[in-house]
Amino acid sequence: MSKQPNLDFYRRRAKDLLALARSGDDSALARFTRHHPDFEGGSSFSEIALHHAQLVIARENGFSSWPRLKAYIGALERTREQRPPEMLQSIVRAEDADALAGFLESHADAVELRVEPLGFTALHIATSIGWQAGVELLLEAGADIDARDRSTELTSLHIAVGYGFPALALLLLERGADPHATDRSGVTTLRKAAYAGDRGMISALAERGVPIDIFAAVALDDEQRVREIAAESRAALADRMCSHRNVTIGPLHLAAFHNRARMVDVLLELGADIRATDEQGRTAVDLALHGGKRAAYERLQAHGAKAEPALLELVGSPERSERIARLHRALVHGEADAVIAELETDPTLVNQRLPDVWGTGGTYGAAPLHWAAMFGHLELARLLIDRGADLALRDLTYHGTPLGWANEYRRREMAAFLEAHGAKP
Repeated sequence: MSKQPNLDFYRRRAKDLLALARSGDDSALARFTRHHPDFEGGSSFSEIALHHAQLVIARENGFSSWPRLKAYIGALERTREQRPPEMLQSIVRAEDADALAGFLESHADAVELRVEPLGFTALHIATSIGWQAGVELLLEAGADIDARDRSTELTSLHIAVGYGFPALALLLLERGADPHATDRSGVTTLRKAAYAGDRGMISALAERGVPIDIFAAVALDDEQRVREIAAESRAALADRMCSHRNVTIGPLHLAAFHNRARMVDVLLELGADIRATDEQGRTAVDLALHGGKRAAYERLQAHGAKAEPALLELVGSPERSERIARLHRALVHGEADAVIAELETDPTLVNQRLPDVWGTGGTYGAAPLHWAAMFGHLELARLLIDRGADLALRDLTYHGTPLGWANEYRRREMAAFLEAHGAKP
C-alpha cells in the first residue's frame, strides 16, 4: 500500500485492471485468477465487472474485501495526523467494524498497540463503550483477553462489569477471561459486580469458582450468607473495598448505596460501625442521601445516624433526594418524558446542584444542564434552557459551565448549540 493511500487512487487502479482484463491482457487475467475466487482455475472472464476488479485490488493490498479497504482508507483520511494507536482508538470509538477489520488486516501488531497515557489496548476501549462486535473482532485477531492497562491494571472483564455491560462481561467469561483477576488496588471482578449490584454477574463468577465475600452477599441481599461470613470472621464487617479510585467503602456503605434496608439492620445488629467514613468523609447515611436511597436512609436514621448538614441542605429532604436521583438517571439516559415529569413536580430542580449520586466522590454540584451537555442530549438541553436552566452555573468540583463540560467531552454539536444560546466557557 502507498504511504498516503487515497481511495480515488485505488478506484483508478481497479478501473485500469478491469480494462486490461477485458482486453485479454494475460498478466491482468492472472491477477484475477490469483486473487478472486470466482476466477480460480481460469474460469470464464465474460462476466467480469468493476466489483471483481475492486476485490482483486483490495486483496493485493492485504484486505479481504473492497469495503474493508474502503473503510480503512476512510479512517486514515479522518485521522491523517494520528499515530497508529490513536488512529485505532478513533476507529474503535466510532464503532466502525469495516475500518477496524481493515486496520487489523494492515497492522500485524494492532491488538498489542497501547493508547497513552493509560496504556489501554483496543480491547479495553471497545469494552468500555460496550461494542460487542468490536470486542469479537479483536478477540478473533488474537487480542489478549486478560491484558491490563498500565494505569490501574484493569482487564477488559473488570471494565465490562464496572461499566454495566453484563452481556459483554459474560461473553468475555465464555471466551476465557480470568474471573479471579484483580486490579492495582486489589479489586476483584466480584467486587466490581458487587458495587454495580449485578446479581447475575455475581452468580456467574461464583459458578466459576470465585468465593462470595461479604460485599457480594450484601449486593445479593443474602442475609444468611452475610451472617455466616460475619460468624466466621467479625473483621469482615470492617472490610473495605475500593469503589472508585482512592475511595474505599465498607459493607454498610454498600448496603446504603444499593438501598438494602434489611441489610442495614442486619449489618448493624452484627456490629458494623455506623460512624465509619470513606475517604470523602461520608458515612453510610450520607451515601444513602447522596444517591436518593430513601429506604436505607430512613433505616440508618432510625438507628441514630445523622447526615452531613451541608448535604441535607443541598438536597432538601430524603424525598427530594429521590427525585434528584430519578432526574439524574433520566438525564444520563436521555429520557425527556422522565425529565419533564420531575420538573413538573418540582420546577426548582432545573438548576438544582446534584449531589454525588454515583457515590464516587466526584461531579458534586453539577446541574442538570451539565449532565445533558456531558452526554450530548440536545433535546434535553433545549428543554432545560426553555425552563430556565442557568447557562453560567458552574459545578462545585471542576468549576466548569455546561459549555465547559460539552467541550471536555467533545460534544461539538452540543457546544455549538450552547454557544448559539449565549453560553460562555
